[in-house]
Amino acid sequence: MLSRWSTTTFRCDPIFNLTCLRSLILYCCGLRQLPKEIGNLIHLRFLNVTGNSFLKEFPDTLCDLLNLQTLKMNECISFERLPKRIEKLVKLRHLYIFGCECLKGLPKGIEKLTCLRKLDTFFVPYQDFEADEALKLEDLNRLKHLQWSNVVVFRCANLTNGGQAEGELLKKKQDLVDLKLVFEWPQKQYQRSDEDEVILEALHPHPNLKSLEIGSYRGANISPSWLNALCNLKMLKLKYCDF
Repeated sequence: MLSRWSTTTFRCDPIFNLTCLRSLILYCCGLRQLPKEIGNLIHLRFLNVTGNSFLKEFPDTLCDLLNLQTLKMNECISFERLPKRIEKLVKLRHLYIFGCECLKGLPKGIEKLTCLRKLDTFFVPYQDFEADEALKLEDLNRLKHLQWSNVVVFRCANLTNGGQAEGELLKKKQDLVDLKLVFEWPQKQYQRSDEDEVILEALHPHPNLKSLEIGSYRGANISPSWLNALCNLKMLKLKYCDF
């Protein structure tokens, strides 16, 4: 639900002169953009813009926040692209982007954020996202501190080569206990897809998995060969699936 600011012009320019700020929360404020002056908040460690449904991108000056440790932007449903210079956020530890359904992909610079511990969603890039600049799931292997206990792979239907590379990676992650595989956004027109069955078969998680959610799956049946091998599975959830 949008806040009362969603139908008004929300002016918060003076905020960006408060250069001693450590934490800034602009939750459901109807923001359409952040001003370039966000880069003035050089001591900022926590930025939360969750629920700003009209926000499409950040100014490049966001990448001047060299002390930023947490960026939370869940449910920014119109957001399309993270800054290309995101690797400048060298102290970033937590990146929360779940629900940013219009994200075309993730910039490859994320693989250089060596302090990153939490990335709550991996977005498979659209085909029109620049191939050389798109982050691949296997690129996250370079982030030694990244937690793999909870993984969300969004837009699985766009995986290339049937998801083989991604499946090999997930199979090796012994710490993976909670996995969500979302094949397509449910609002899109439903159309049966044999390719979804191929991709699901390839996305073989480690047997230690305890919770599995499969969303917006368009295959005729859901019976990957690895399912019976999940001897520790406690919860199975199928969401927006039609067999």
